[in-house]
Amino acid sequence: MALIIRIAAYHELAEPDSLGRTWVGHFPRMTQKEAYEAGRGVWKLGPRATAERFALIVGGDKVRAVVKIERWYDEPDDRRSFTGTVLDDSHPVHKATYGLPDPSGSASRNPIAYAELAEEREFRVCACGCGEQTQRDFAQGHDQRAIHNRIRQHFGGSTLAFLEWFDATIEAREAA
Repeated sequence: MALIIRIAAYHELAEPDSLGRTWVGHFPRMTQKEAYEAGRGVWKLGPRATAERFALIVGGDKVRAVVKIERWYDEPDDRRSFTGTVLDDSHPVHKATYGLPDPSGSASRNPIAYAELAEEREFRVCACGCGEQTQRDFAQGHDQRAIHNRIRQHFGGSTLAFLEWFDATIEAREAA
C-alpha cells in the first residue's frame, strides 16, 4: 500500500507551521520538490500510515510527487510529518503514478487515503533481512527476531544489558 496525501489548492498560512512553512497546497507547474514540501506534513495519521514506504502527493486530482518515506516525526496536536526522498522517473513507482490521477479512486473528502500499487510490491521486503515479502516493515514475528539477533550480537544475549544501555543512552541524549 502507498500513502496518498491529497493537498488542497495553494494558500498562504497566517503564521509558519511546525515545519516552518508559510504556504501549503498545490499550484500549476509546481515541481515535485515543492509538492513534497507542501504534502509531507502535518497530518493526523494513525499507525497504519507509518507502516507505508511510499507517499504519493496528489493535488488537483493528479500525482504531483512520489516520495520514498524515510522517517516519521511527531508534531504538535497529535499530528505527524515525514521526510523522504523524492523519486525520479527511473523508479518503478514513479513511472506508474506520476502525473496520473489519484490511484486510490476514493471520492472521500479525507485528505488521507491508501492505494495498493503493484509496482511497490518488490520493495516490501522484511526488514529483518530474511528476504520475505510483507505488507509491513517486518513479517509477523520477525521484529522480535531482529531485536533478539542484535541483543545476541552486541550484548552477549543479555536483554538486561541491552535495556541498561538503552536507558543510559536515552538519559544522556535527554540531558544534552
